[in-house]
Amino acid sequence: AGASSRLLSSFQLSDSGITPGSGVGNNRVRIDEKSLGCKVVSIGVPTVVYASTLVRENDGDMFNDDMVVTVKDVDIKVEFCAQIISNAINKALIN
Repeated sequence: AGASSRLLSSFQLSDSGITPGSGVGNNRVRIDEKSLGCKVVSIGVPTVVYASTLVRENDGDMFNDDMVVTVKDVDIKVEFCAQIISNAINKALIN
C-alpha cells in the first residue's frame, strides 16, 4: 500500500488483471485474460506496506530499509475482507 490508511481497508477492482505483490516488488504470476484464457475481474486488497512509509507518515527520520510489514492480526483482517468481497459478489449476482 502506498499509505498505511489503505492497508486492509481499500479494495482495488480491475478487469485487466492483477499482479499480486507488485506494489512492493514481490511480483507473482499475473492473473489476467492471457494467463487464464478467459475474461477476468480481479479484486485486490493491500496487505503490506514498506516500513519506511510508516516512518515517513509519522514524521520520523527516513531510512533506506526495504522491510515490508503488515498488521499483527493480518489473518483475521484478510478473512474479514474476504467476507466483504464474497458478500458483495453474492449480492450483485442475486439482484
